[in-house]
Amino acid sequence: MKNRVLSLFVVLLLLIAVFPFSAAAYVGEIFTEDSGGILITYKVLTEKNGDAPGTVQVGSGSKSAVDSESRAVVIPAAVKGGEYIVTAIGERAISNFPYLRSVSLPDSITVFKDYSFQYCEQLSNINIPASLRSIGEGAFWGCNRLSSFLFPASLTEIKCAALADCNGLVSVYLPSSLQTIEDAAFWHCSSLKTVTFSGMQAPYIGGGAFEECNDKLTFIIPAGASGYFALGDYTSSTEYICSVSGTVLFDGRAISGATVTSSDGKTAKTADNGKFIINNLISGNYSLTVSMRGYSDETKALTLGDANITGFDFELSRNMFEVKYLPGNDGMGDSFSEEKALGIDLTLSENTFSRNGYSQSGWAVSEGGTLAYELGSVYSSDADITLYPVWAALPFEYTIKYKSGAHGTGAETYQTKTENVPAKLKGEMFKREGFTQTGWALSDGGKALYKLGDTYDVNSDAVLYPAWVEVVVPPTPEPTPVPIPEPTPVSTATPVPTPTSTPKPVPTSTPAPSPVFSPVPTTSPAQAPVSTPAQAPVSPDIKVTAVAAPAPVLAPEQKPDVEAKLSSTPEAAAPTGTPAEKESPAPIISEKHDMPMTNYSNNFEYIFYLVSAVLVAGVAYYIYNVVRKLKIRRK
Repeated sequence: MKNRVLSLFVVLLLLIAVFPFSAAAYVGEIFTEDSGGILITYKVLTEKNGDAPGTVQVGSGSKSAVDSESRAVVIPAAVKGGEYIVTAIGERAISNFPYLRSVSLPDSITVFKDYSFQYCEQLSNINIPASLRSIGEGAFWGCNRLSSFLFPASLTEIKCAALADCNGLVSVYLPSSLQTIEDAAFWHCSSLKTVTFSGMQAPYIGGGAFEECNDKLTFIIPAGASGYFALGDYTSSTEYICSVSGTVLFDGRAISGATVTSSDGKTAKTADNGKFIINNLISGNYSLTVSMRGYSDETKALTLGDANITGFDFELSRNMFEVKYLPGNDGMGDSFSEEKALGIDLTLSENTFSRNGYSQSGWAVSEGGTLAYELGSVYSSDADITLYPVWAALPFEYTIKYKSGAHGTGAETYQTKTENVPAKLKGEMFKREGFTQTGWALSDGGKALYKLGDTYDVNSDAVLYPAWVEVVVPPTPEPTPVPIPEPTPVSTATPVPTPTSTPKPVPTSTPAPSPVFSPVPTTSPAQAPVSTPAQAPVSPDIKVTAVAAPAPVLAPEQKPDVEAKLSSTPEAAAPTGTPAEKESPAPIISEKHDMPMTNYSNNFEYIFYLVSAVLVAGVAYYIYNVVRKLKIRRK
């Protein structure tokens, strides 16, 4: 019994050594896994430890993790059957995706690494994980379609230029957990109007964090909060820090529409009653400058606490009116003004602002309003006016990509199709040996859906592959053997002289008589035909053996010609064997058989396991015999 147990143990050890077992992934390993039909690349961050799963990030850290043509990406919470949790979006993992519109992320993600979503210009829908702690440098730089961004309560840092140039952002709410906003974090968010802080203590705010945002940007902070003075303008959610108010008069009459500017740059407009109020001032000395078109500016010093400033006297000066141009919430470009003199027409500015996907068609008197003035038209009214661009949507453009596929050769190209405008597809572009391109298919190896040069009128992007048709070359026909009849037996004694190019003169006028010969057949004499020089009947079923007959009487001058003829055609003079077999041998026809392809790798694997099994059995049997012999010796 012990010998059997020992043998089984040895066999088990050999099986463990021969047959490999899967090993856990190592830190830094890169692998791919399908998610909703899209292959996503992952990189192992920490290994699995017992029952505790390991962690991975999306992307290898150096290049995109998914196909750049994807429109929607869903990142799972776990991969490899739950053995690894997805905790980060790696560097440049989903950056520079021109078609990406939607990203779904699990709450297990805690970090967006540097440039993780940079320049995804069509990205408009993304759910921010509830456990997110850090947004890396340039993570969403240039994501113009993002109109909102929900910062979770777990967030602690927003790194340099993390949301720079996100022109679609209108407002953001920053949680109290936030500790750091690095330099240029929200730089050039031109539509950003409201930033709300929820922390009682301001986070660290780097230089230019909100530089070049909307000129109406307002910061809202909790009442009683501290540390926010470096922001410039801000508004408390329940009360103002300080304010100053007054009245602007001219000759005792209230002046409406005048602009009052404090020495720190805060402004207010006077109402119909001449009243104004400036909020968010810090204790100190100020000067107020009152200006209005058609009047000279007036400046007055004050100390914070003067709540009612009146009695400003203005002297009439040349009447000038302001025409102000603003880009609005959707436009891009700097606002500017022009002056219009009393009674003189002003030619309005041409297109000066821009907007992605739109062209400017004119000017409106309110944001989002209807067309009031054409570009370059004349403004005649003697009054201030503020103008906003009127936008006209540009036709959407789609991309048609031409790929060579797995078998074709040739460079990939692109073609642009304008919305609602048919596009003419390209002609033959790719080559494949033994095939010709007949059209375009929607998949590699698919059937032709479009002909070469056909019209494409679908309003969507497309990826087209060449449709191939094999060029069938007709095979070279094998020569058909032509049966050759048995040659007419020719007697060696009846050669027909062949005239030469230089005939010899015959000295005698009487030619020698032509002899008559009878061939001697090997078969019955009744079947032997009579041969003459003029007629030789064909007898394919009779084998003839030429028998010399009495030499004919020839003229001396003819003998050399006969000998030359006989010497030049020995086969005709002395046939041997069967003439058809000798002159036209049977053609050799070779047949081609297509050998079936064999999966050699699988056969090798089966052979490997079979040999291993035989080896294990042989070793086990050998050990068993050794143990048995030892036992016999002991006895």
